[in-house]
Amino acid sequence: MKPRRILVLLHPDLVPPDSLDGHSEKEIDTWKTEYDVVSTLRKSGHDVRPLGVQDELKPIRDVVEEWKPHVVFNLIEGFFGLRELDQHVVSYLELLLVPYTGCNPRGLVLAHGQGGDVCEWLPYARDSATSGYRVLVYDARSGLRVDLDQAAAVEALRRTGSEHVIAMGSSMGAIASLIGSASLPSAPAAVVSLSAPAGFGPLHALTAVARLQAPTFFGASEQDDPFVGDARALYAASVSSDKRLDILPGAVHGSAMHQDPAFRARVEAFIASH
Repeated sequence: MKPRRILVLLHPDLVPPDSLDGHSEKEIDTWKTEYDVVSTLRKSGHDVRPLGVQDELKPIRDVVEEWKPHVVFNLIEGFFGLRELDQHVVSYLELLLVPYTGCNPRGLVLAHGQGGDVCEWLPYARDSATSGYRVLVYDARSGLRVDLDQAAAVEALRRTGSEHVIAMGSSMGAIASLIGSASLPSAPAAVVSLSAPAGFGPLHALTAVARLQAPTFFGASEQDDPFVGDARALYAASVSSDKRLDILPGAVHGSAMHQDPAFRARVEAFIASH
């Protein structure tokens, strides 16, 4: 492998020494992982520069602009002492256009409508992936408890590195997104509901939105009955302090609403703002 300049980001207290000599087992145990990463990369012939990062992003930019690393090896597990802020360090690396190890912090779960499958969302999923999102599209189970699949999909993206997840669903997938998101201990960053029914068998979206605090976008078409009435009812029942109702002219349903460029732009602006 061609030698690379590798910037390793870690907590200032965990910047390892060049050698283990003279350090107690207790000391070594504190920064053993960081030492192993840095020493292994150096043994592989790479030029490695550890950088302690705790509460300021400017040092990262300074090193990136001056040293121009080929890749950043990210070992940061928090920022300002808060674990939930570590994803923003990765977002900053993306703004600097520098490659980094690990997963994109932004995730998008797409749930299809009744009678559909992953193919319903594939074109949109590809576009979103090109825009930088980690996208999870899945085939819902047969039966009525589609909310269980949606909640599991959100958690799957979180477990694999995307703490910041947007949930979007079409028709049956929209009610799954509302109810599944409301059932999670920690709701998604935002929910987009396109043509959700108020009820689907044992699923009752009005009850879900009455406890779902996440920012929520409710979309439906003016002539798409009964879904337009359901969208208005869901919007009215929502307790979210950041909610939006967008009624599109015509009768298109679910994910097909994205065929309207202006509507799609409004949805994507909502997603980007959260």
